[in-house]
Amino acid sequence: MTAACITTLDLEALPVDRTEVDRHVADVMSALEAYSSRRAETPGGASWLYVQHVPVRRLITQLVRKLLALSAWPEFAAAPGPVTLAPYEGLLGLRDSSSREYRAYTVTWSGVAYALGALAPHNPARSARLRKLTTLHPDSRLAGAPAPSVVSAAEVVALSWSSRHAQTLLPVLEELAGEGRSSVLVDLATDPVERCPAPAGGSITLCPVPSEAVTASGTVPGLRLDTEEPDGAHGTAQVGVHTVRLDRLERLAAALLEGGGGCTQPSWRAVVRVEEWLQELLDAVRPHTVLLSNDTSPVRQALAGASDEDEFFRRLAETGLRVDKRIAPSGDTIGYKVALPGDRNRDGEPVWFSGSKLAPDLSLPTIRQRLDAGPIDDEPARDRQPGERGGRPARARRDATHVAERAESALSGDDSEDAAAQLVGVGELLDAVAQTAPASTRKELGEAARAFERATRSHIRAERADNRAIRSAAHGIIRAGNALGRGEDGGATAMLLSTMVLVTIAAVRWHSARGHAQQAAAAQQAAQHLRAAYRTAATVPMNAMREQGRRLPAPARNRYADTVAATLPDQADRVLREPGWDALAATLDQAERAGHDPAALLKEAIEWRELDTADNVTDVLVWRLRRLGNLPATVPPPRARDGRKAPPTEARAVRPTPSAPPTHAAQLDPRMRSPRR
Repeated sequence: MTAACITTLDLEALPVDRTEVDRHVADVMSALEAYSSRRAETPGGASWLYVQHVPVRRLITQLVRKLLALSAWPEFAAAPGPVTLAPYEGLLGLRDSSSREYRAYTVTWSGVAYALGALAPHNPARSARLRKLTTLHPDSRLAGAPAPSVVSAAEVVALSWSSRHAQTLLPVLEELAGEGRSSVLVDLATDPVERCPAPAGGSITLCPVPSEAVTASGTVPGLRLDTEEPDGAHGTAQVGVHTVRLDRLERLAAALLEGGGGCTQPSWRAVVRVEEWLQELLDAVRPHTVLLSNDTSPVRQALAGASDEDEFFRRLAETGLRVDKRIAPSGDTIGYKVALPGDRNRDGEPVWFSGSKLAPDLSLPTIRQRLDAGPIDDEPARDRQPGERGGRPARARRDATHVAERAESALSGDDSEDAAAQLVGVGELLDAVAQTAPASTRKELGEAARAFERATRSHIRAERADNRAIRSAAHGIIRAGNALGRGEDGGATAMLLSTMVLVTIAAVRWHSARGHAQQAAAAQQAAQHLRAAYRTAATVPMNAMREQGRRLPAPARNRYADTVAATLPDQADRVLREPGWDALAATLDQAERAGHDPAALLKEAIEWRELDTADNVTDVLVWRLRRLGNLPATVPPPRARDGRKAPPTEARAVRPTPSAPPTHAAQLDPRMRSPRR
């Protein structure tokens, strides 16, 4: 008989039970820890699997998801067969959400076959793209770090690896300096924009980590055994019907840890070198206090969009935090506390923080009150509409834009309880967008989410209010995955951020009207970060629309100008003078070509919400029109003068799906791939 065929894209889209995924991931992690956790340790005695828990767990999650998807394919379930390798394909790869400082690793289908026992004599451990990014070279701008032995003694050592930490730590150190106490601020950041600014005064010594230490790469001694091919009999883990060899899994993890992405995702050798450097520094400085910036964002991000308490705790564990639940004699969970990996006191015990100590709204009773408001949807609210482009991240952002507009209306209304509930939902939505943002906007969105957290607090209780819609939108964004910074994803992100700026401005007004000065200031700060993120996200799509608008014939431009003058007489002059007028004309033209009445659609966009608080009226109208008219968030590339399309900036090969050879069992061949989109 002929073998059944399926593309890897379709296979990975098959639904799998998330509870089953979590169970198998926990089992495989436990088996791997028992098998090899002590084969490599830091100078301080921490095992390689403890230190690199998060990237290894995420890699195993990718492996388990693919194995369960394979089992969910009816043809394979009916007649299981071997998984074969694609020659010369890397066993590990990168997902599109990766960036210089954060790498979203994945195991390829050839890597899956290797983990199950297939020989891979011609398959490199890492894909070409991953090999290209593996080595980070020392940054000359970060040179000049003093040797630890020459740093003077101080009472306090503070550790920072991001600008956010520096902003938290410096005021504390400056206050200590005013009391005559000296300190050393250790800067571990590798991204220049995250570096600590030079502290004022001579009582605070800035000590950056040597760049060559954080960018170190190379093999992991004790894990890599290329000269041997053991049969795997000494260690396996079961994932459904699949038997995963732990020696192969250890090798995949070792290959993963050979390179790193800087301080946020260091290689194994970088971990060892930085630990040695820090120990030498502490020996020289001999502080009595070590300060770390307490970061609540992992807990708050785990809560963003969680549908129930179990999902909250599952996502909390996936961040890499240690989680300890308080269990009553009845078996009920009555509280929780978290600790950072490696954060221990002088007795070697984890330093725990309860949810209520992190923030009042992160206590378990408050979290339950939020989650008990009602169930939220597991998937984005709608399927792809006719004419709409882009994948799930773009559609999830379009859905969230509509919901955010309703939240803005609630903040401008008279129902204080509803408005207070929407503020909490907006905070979750910002957390979700920040988690899944492309690298170009991730920093600003993270800062916006952290600033707005203060604005979500008020004395007004929202017990009877319903914010399920906005929480569903946040959950949909997280479930849709990371967005790209280009194409339909980039345009849909700009669409959402344009609205979120208006929402935060409405939050400023709401808090100001009730005398909440601190919350109003926090919302204003969030709006500033959102404006910066919007400008970055909107640059490419808006420039393309402006170019298209400038190419329109003069009669068409004049007709659309008359339409604006008729529907928006009080602001028509301002609109026509704004830089975004060309983009608005292009959008009206595209709407007309799609069968809409431009005047009617523009009137609907204007009447939807006020425009007085908009920094750029044309930008707001462009995105409203595109959402209301179900138009793409991007425009086609401009045509060259000879009528042909301008050449694309990047050519991608399309690999057709070959026909499968006859066989007596369903087999998966990683070479059978869908054409790249």
